[in-house]
Amino acid sequence: MFSVIIPNYNHARFLKKRIDSVLQQTFIDFEVIILDDHSTDESIEIIDSYSDSRITHKIYNTANSGSPFAQWKKGLELSKYNYIWIAESDDFCTADFLETANTILKKTQDISLYYCDSYLIGENEEPFFNTIQKYTQELDASLWNNDHKIDGKTYVKEYLSKKNFILNASSVIFKKDLAKNAIEHIQDFKTSGDWLFYAHILLKGNVYFHATKQNYFRHLSQSTRNYNTVEKRERRIEEKIKANHFFLENFEYSNHEKQTVYINLINEWIRDHSLKEIFKSSFFRISKYSFLNISKAQLFYKGIFIKVSNRWKK
Repeated sequence: MFSVIIPNYNHARFLKKRIDSVLQQTFIDFEVIILDDHSTDESIEIIDSYSDSRITHKIYNTANSGSPFAQWKKGLELSKYNYIWIAESDDFCTADFLETANTILKKTQDISLYYCDSYLIGENEEPFFNTIQKYTQELDASLWNNDHKIDGKTYVKEYLSKKNFILNASSVIFKKDLAKNAIEHIQDFKTSGDWLFYAHILLKGNVYFHATKQNYFRHLSQSTRNYNTVEKRERRIEEKIKANHFFLENFEYSNHEKQTVYINLINEWIRDHSLKEIFKSSFFRISKYSFLNISKAQLFYKGIFIKVSNRWKK
């Protein structure tokens, strides 16, 4: 029924708990594919210590792939079951995660993507940010108080296009046949590809949210989710621009809604650069996205105006 893909890179300190939480599931009809992306810690030794027959593949890259989504693609190609679970190596789950998902998916077979609520925790499992309702409050947080099944296109247009509220891949199960197409659209992404990946899948079916917390999503200080350099911030916003372009191309929005998206993306780009950084050549890179309708000169002068105005306000 399920192919469980565990992609790992240097998560040796969390890896045993991750693998154990998969192998100790109360539902037993699944295979496990473990992919190590050339770790430099003790990950390989930990993976090699497991001999469970449900582990059908242990793949060790001889060089780092540079992208988590390259590993997702490899796992999909190796998988043999119809439903896929990307169980990220620093997370873990309750023992009934798969059993609950299987019960719901058997009852409602038109679901393309299933996900459950998550506990958000820190490196040492301390509470980090413990409610999806806070994260989705501007979208209608009450929706996530209960289980719900919604048409995928509606979900994308009304909610997912505004924000990636599917917080963690480890909480998600999706159909393999739809994922094989969706994964091709995110191979040049490094951070926000999951957002676009889910959207592609949901254009072809329904979504089901299970409001019980059965996943533990670990936030790490060294995670790719932390944007502590200008290069990482630029990459994050560029990927956000590409995702928003997809939403605008596939759904009908008013001119005002489109203009709001453009302005917010441009302002976010400017906000995440210091006054000194707007003189760098990379600052002008977003002018290549023609749908934003801003030239290099307009971007520069808008950036100067915003930065100077903000300084005066202080």
